[in-house]
Parts: sequence; structure tokens; C-alpha cells
Amino acid sequence: MVSDKRKMKLDYCNMMTIDKKTACNIALNFVSPVTLGDRDMAVFDVESLNKAWAVSPFYIKSDGLGHTALRAMNFMLSERTVKTAPKCELFRDNKKRVVLYFHDGRHRFAILRDSGADQIRVAMPKKSLKLAQKMGMIIADYEKAVPMPVRKTANTTSYFDELSKRIKKLPRKEPWSLLREELRLVEEHVSMKPNASGCWVRKQYDRLNKQYNNLVLKHGNPDGKE
Repeated sequence: MVSDKRKMKLDYCNMMTIDKKTACNIALNFVSPVTLGDRDMAVFDVESLNKAWAVSPFYIKSDGLGHTALRAMNFMLSERTVKTAPKCELFRDNKKRVVLYFHDGRHRFAILRDSGADQIRVAMPKKSLKLAQKMGMIIADYEKAVPMPVRKTANTTSYFDELSKRIKKLPRKEPWSLLREELRLVEEHVSMKPNASGCWVRKQYDRLNKQYNNLVLKHGNPDGKE
């Protein structure tokens, strides 16, 4: 017979999961962190990552999620948040074991793992990605995966000037889809700032969006449909 304490723990664990379809959708559609640094995005096998994470002293078991996990779940389920990918790295410890360490997003990963997601997009340093590829942990080759561009805070003139220069270089320098995603994230940022600063950002967004659409009309979109 299950004790009351054990039953309460099981009920709490069930509260920390979401339906599998939603979990899979979130896990495969994470966008890049605000700063990628030397990281790239790739799709990983959740079971393989979890096995490497289990070696770490910071591992979170299925029944070990606390209040921080509740905030992480609310973050992922909210329609007003940009769902950024976990940042982590792989390395070999002194016992030659492959260990996963999270710099950010371990609760997001744990919730999606417990909710049944079997694949997930994460951001990792290139050195870690090479190790992961060697260990067969990557679902799709990371060099072919679409990396999201580095995003700075969309509140500065220099940010929008840089974005404008990138749009002018289309379609020679990068896929249209990267700039389209960048503009989408700026639009989300605008919608979350209904103040004077948000109005200024909105004007910058409208200007760049018009510039982008004019190029699409001129060249067509080699990436396919918008």
C-alpha cells in the first residue's frame, strides 16, 4: 500500500509533466539562447543525453523536481515567452565517462524528459558537438541543422543597424529563414513591451520587415514558402 507521503510525491511528479505531444513540440522547436558564443544548435536523442547527465552530481531524477521546475514548466507553456534552448556541454571525466553539464535549462530538460519527449534541440560548444557526434548522440548532423543567429537585446540602434546590413546581403550570405526567424523574435519582443521603448522598437521592426519583404519580392525566397 502506498504511504501518504509517497502518494503526495507521486502526485507532485505528475503535476511536473505535460502531455507528450506538447512536450515533443516544445523540445524540437527551441530557439537559440540570447548569446550562442561558440555554440551551435543540434537535435539530440533525449535518452542518450539523460544517460550522460545521470553521471553528474547535478542530475535531477524524475522524483527530484522542486519549485524551480514549476517555474520552468510555466515558462515553457506560456504563449508570451520565447522558448530558448538549454545550454550544456559534454566532456569526459577522470574516469573517461562522457558527462553532460547544464549551464542553463536543466529543469526544462528534466520536465520534457519525464513528459515523454524523445528528441530535443540544445545549444552546445563545437567541441562538445564533435564528442556527441562520435558517441552517436546527435539525431541530425549539427552542421546541416539550421543554427539560429546570435541575438542581442533588441533595444539598441546598433542591433538594428547590424540586422539591416544582414538583410541587405541576402540572399548571398545566409539562408532567408535565419533572418525571418530573427525578425519573428523581434516582433515577439515588441509585443511584450507595450511602452515607449516598445514603440521605438516597433518602428525599427516595421522598417526592417518592409526591407526584408521588398527583397523577397525582388529575388523570390530560395528557402521556399514563408
